[in-house]
Amino acid sequence: MTVTCYIIIDKEAGPTPAHTFLDVPRVGEFVSFSRDGKRDEKGVLHADLFRVTHVIHHAANDLSPAMVTLEVVTEQPANHAG
Repeated sequence: MTVTCYIIIDKEAGPTPAHTFLDVPRVGEFVSFSRDGKRDEKGVLHADLFRVTHVIHHAANDLSPAMVTLEVVTEQPANHAG
């Protein structure tokens, strides 16, 4: 079973992207994904490396399902140079 996690990157404000993981990442683990999900002119999808700093579990209620939010910090930005 997979879990969808909403992600807060470097405590930035604004909408958080949602990504699906096989398991909920733990604090201190590294995750990698593309911030914008767009490929470059060569068709390559570049991914940044992030470290999980907080895992927040939100309980379900009558209005919304249970969800998980990950707070992450950038460890290594994607190398977009070709």
